[in-house]
Amino acid sequence: MAAIRTFGHLPDGSAVEEVTIAAGELTAKILTLGAIVRDVRLDGVQHPLVLGFDDLESYLHHSPYFGAVVGRCANRIGDACFVLDGRTHVLAANEGTTQLHGGPDGFGRRNWRIVAHDAASVTLALSSPDGDQGYPGAVEATCRYTIEAPSTLRGLYRQRLRWNYGILQSIYKHRGSLVESGQAGRAGRLLIPYVLTMGFFASLLAPAVDLMIVAQLLTGHLDPITLGMWLTITLSTTAMGWYALRLDHERSMWALLLPLQQVIYRQLLYATVLRAAVAALSGARLHWNKLPRTADVEVDLSVAGIWNDTPTSAGTSTGADPDEPDRVVIDLRDPDDQPSRVPSRRRRDTPSAPAHAPDKEPAAAAKKPATTGAAAAAAIVSLGELA
Repeated sequence: MAAIRTFGHLPDGSAVEEVTIAAGELTAKILTLGAIVRDVRLDGVQHPLVLGFDDLESYLHHSPYFGAVVGRCANRIGDACFVLDGRTHVLAANEGTTQLHGGPDGFGRRNWRIVAHDAASVTLALSSPDGDQGYPGAVEATCRYTIEAPSTLRGLYRQRLRWNYGILQSIYKHRGSLVESGQAGRAGRLLIPYVLTMGFFASLLAPAVDLMIVAQLLTGHLDPITLGMWLTITLSTTAMGWYALRLDHERSMWALLLPLQQVIYRQLLYATVLRAAVAALSGARLHWNKLPRTADVEVDLSVAGIWNDTPTSAGTSTGADPDEPDRVVIDLRDPDDQPSRVPSRRRRDTPSAPAHAPDKEPAAAAKKPATTGAAAAAAIVSLGELA
């Protein structure tokens, strides 16, 4: 089971707990305050992998959003208001006339409760009632942190493929920086070509050397030039690894394992880069590679005074038993992993309106569009997850 200790106490006397989870050589410490990731450590590395404070007072007074899960909305809402279904909702402002990260008492400022935990994961929950910080609809938010330690080549392959595919997605999302002016444009024109060249194009061409030397060994005609190229790549990689370990004040002896890595890990990396590139260019979904996600938002429509039919997978509405509770569960996971939704009622004089996804990246809108007007507002929530 995960280790839990009291990290400190809030001004109202409630205790902030710290949960330690670990798997393999990685350990993380999570606070119930704002679902903060306070510390991440790797065995053999003296320094932490994330920034964090050692005491509660620093979080309360110096950096209120440091490492926290914010919500219901991440980022800013201008004039602290928005229009939904023809109705203007005035929000609690906390940055002049703007609302930042869900308001002065948003998700990142609250003490979440621990609902489940084991040695490698912890699930936190937070209740946000109707009208909280000006948002309509009640929300039950959950945040689950899990440490995945790939213990097999298959697990390592899946992990690396997800990373490579994510890099291509990030490049596509920020493609506009190639033509922007100012600092953002300069960074985009420098970083995007570099990542594409070194991270993908070079990796896609690199297997040629390995294939050539294997073919020559099998035929008994080893070319000194090919051998020299392979040794140059191996020795240069080892030297760069040794230098990087020195900069991080880690044990330099780990660099001696890099030649062995060339035999196994580099071949695996070639395969993940190639597959990620093909999947990104073709638009293919990697169903077999998805990770289990837990991020459900439950909206109490009776509290908000709005009813609606339960949408089906085809986007239509079906009637529901009037005795059913007035709530709907919005599943933010992949469609193949969706649980059944809870039916809700529809008030005949209230027409349904299409939901509009926000411009930024709240998790609810990014994974799945909201099903009703109230659900759309309630689902503007940022849920953190450490994969």
